[in-house]
This record gives sequence, C-alpha cells and structure tokens, in this order.
Amino acid sequence: MHEISPPRLNYALFSGRVVRHSDLQRTSMGRYVITLEVENVVDLTDLEGRSYTVTSTIDVEAWGRLAEETSEMLRQRAADGRGAPEQQVMVEGRLASIYYEDRAGNQRHRVLVRATRVQSLLARDSR
Repeated sequence: MHEISPPRLNYALFSGRVVRHSDLQRTSMGRYVITLEVENVVDLTDLEGRSYTVTSTIDVEAWGRLAEETSEMLRQRAADGRGAPEQQVMVEGRLASIYYEDRAGNQRHRVLVRATRVQSLLARDSR
C-alpha cells in the first residue's frame, strides 16, 4: 500500500485596507520592491453566539513589475483623494519566513506575504 503524502501548499489570499506603504525602492541588484501593511478585519461569533472582531496587520512585499504597478496604483489613488489609508486591496501570494540581524546585532524573524497579485477593490484598478 502506498503512503499518501499531503500536498505542499503555500498560498495566501486576503483583502483589507492599506494602512502603510513604502515608496517604490530599487535594490542594489536593480529589482524594484514595495512593502505594504494591510489591515484585515474579520467578524466572528463564539460558541455562545457573541460576536467579536479580529483585526490582523499583514506585511506584504511586491517585487519587480508588480511592485511598480502597485506603487502606481497607490499613487493614483492618493492623487484622486483616495490614498493609502482608504485603499482597499486584495492580495494573493505566498508566505515567506525572513531571518535577519537588526542594527543591534540581535537575530530577528518575521513572516510576510510575497505578493503575486495586488488588486484594488475599487473599479478598474487590477494589478
């Protein structure tokens, strides 16, 4: 009998409000990158029927052409008076685990989403 192994999945899909974003940056290798913080709010009900809200802030990175397109989308929304604090987006990507050393020499770890798609939830802005 063959052993069945579970599929290796790494997929994230969520929506939320952009609460902060960096300017478009170019790495020393010439690749573009932009980082976003997206606030995701979910309304839930506990076993006794009481409603409560869970708010999560999710770090997102977009690279290359997607970074350029995301930066342009956020810039256009800011020019329209609907800047990042009000920008609702859907993000699709994969989880990434980053290990690094901070300026004080301490080892740090963070988990973020490396976006493969960032789409405005306002009409006609798909990236």
